[in-house]
Amino acid sequence: RGLACPDLDGDGQDDVVISDLKGADNKGVIYVFYAPGAGAWDVGHATVTFVGVEEAGRHLTGLGDVVGGEEEDLAVFSDEGNGGVDGAVHIIAGVGL
Repeated sequence: RGLACPDLDGDGQDDVVISDLKGADNKGVIYVFYAPGAGAWDVGHATVTFVGVEEAGRHLTGLGDVVGGEEEDLAVFSDEGNGGVDGAVHIIAGVGL
């Protein structure tokens, strides 16, 4: 599982992003929680959920604003890209969530 805490929605509070590498039919799932506060988080109540390629979310990192939307963006690394031969990096724009 990966974990990152960028401010994806631009409200000044860190958001929580976690991943489950084989969460949906062996595909990686990324769960985003906007400013969730302390405590346990139930993935069934995630603000946004993305289902990606196999093992998407092995690593997650906040990038700052790289796409020009003024919110932080997120890099999602996966083991599969280009037909399963190489890994890949997927950029998710914070404002696009």
